[in-house]
Amino acid sequence: MRAFQRHTTHRLCLAGTLMFVSTSAWPCCPSGKAIANAREYRSNYANVDYRMSVNLPEGLIGLGATPPSPNHGFTAAVPGSPRSCLSVEVYYVNPDQSAERHRFIERHQAPNRAEGLDHLQTAQTVLRRAETCDGSQTVRVHEELVAIASDGVRSGSPQEEVEYRISLDADEEEYQSARRLLIELAKSFRRLPAPKQVR
Repeated sequence: MRAFQRHTTHRLCLAGTLMFVSTSAWPCCPSGKAIANAREYRSNYANVDYRMSVNLPEGLIGLGATPPSPNHGFTAAVPGSPRSCLSVEVYYVNPDQSAERHRFIERHQAPNRAEGLDHLQTAQTVLRRAETCDGSQTVRVHEELVAIASDGVRSGSPQEEVEYRISLDADEEEYQSARRLLIELAKSFRRLPAPKQVR
């Protein structure tokens, strides 16, 4: 499942740019085995380790890793659209990639601030490409919202940084109807306060 893999490369495309890329498959929705072994999230997903939460729209069921696997988010099939799904992902930012990731967000800043993640500066990318999904050729759309949160700067360098991503993979014909769920997730996103230090 894509939600449990750390991405080392990122799509560099302007929001709304039309691009076609030829690939062999689109591993969008979780397999039956993954569903059987996954932890389910309904109504709300909160990750205290990465200090974030989102509310799941009615009917959306998030599927996440179970312990001892790390908790990096979840994937959810769009209700009534088995070939379209949403993902919420969170990872620590590699310090060596911090400057590059911040430049990415600056270049692809979401034009609609209302679709940003909480108060964080948010990047938005949209990619369309031809895919073979379940044996049939189709055009799919991948939209992703990305933001980075930092706990401040110490000695000239940012302290621990976290990257949050909310994305939608959809058949082109289902994209507009499924996108409303992406926006609902984004609007419900909250950065949780830091835990109190025990003295």
